[in-house]
Amino acid sequence: MKDIFRMVRDMFHFRLFKIEKRRPLLKDPMAFFSAEWLASAFDMQIVVIIRHPAAFAGSLKIANWRFPFSHLLRQRELVETKLRRFKDQIELFAAKEKPIVEQAALLWNMIYSANLHYQADHPDWLFIRHEDLSLNPEKGFQNVYHCLDLNFTDIIKQKIFEYSGSHNPNERIKAGSVRRNSVTNMKTWRQRLTDNEIIYMREATGKVAAHYYDDADW
Repeated sequence: MKDIFRMVRDMFHFRLFKIEKRRPLLKDPMAFFSAEWLASAFDMQIVVIIRHPAAFAGSLKIANWRFPFSHLLRQRELVETKLRRFKDQIELFAAKEKPIVEQAALLWNMIYSANLHYQADHPDWLFIRHEDLSLNPEKGFQNVYHCLDLNFTDIIKQKIFEYSGSHNPNERIKAGSVRRNSVTNMKTWRQRLTDNEIIYMREATGKVAAHYYDDADW
């Protein structure tokens, strides 16, 4: 009954939003490798958020999120195209679970290697570093809204401050909370990862990461 109620509620909201001509937002990291299809099939405007390798690893570690690499092997077309150079590693990680930071390095390399091709092939897409948004959220999101032809109102500006201002904590206080001090939150990976884990991430992702970050970012 709970699921039925949720479906009815969502149907009502979607109908209302359609009447009001609102634009839907799909936020789904797992849809990254489907971005070209989504753009083609649904005429979506694509926004890719680029995140520092160590910050990515720190998030996976703190949440204890592990990735089932065997699922990738079931997607033969994906592995033989976008992920072809990583096929042997994927098979190794699928055969035996690796430490979460090693998983993070492989995932980051796969995602952002593919992203280099996206940037070359789709100049109309919007690519933003998470750190640039964090340093100046108001200016960063104003640019996003402009690129997507959305109205950047005073209400939006206030919401951005509420969720990213310095009055917020550096780390998540309770599950589901998304309010952070965006500037100090940028470097929480330094506390989440050990020195050896940081060294590993830098060495393991170095070739790809050099396209997005320099020595000062480490």
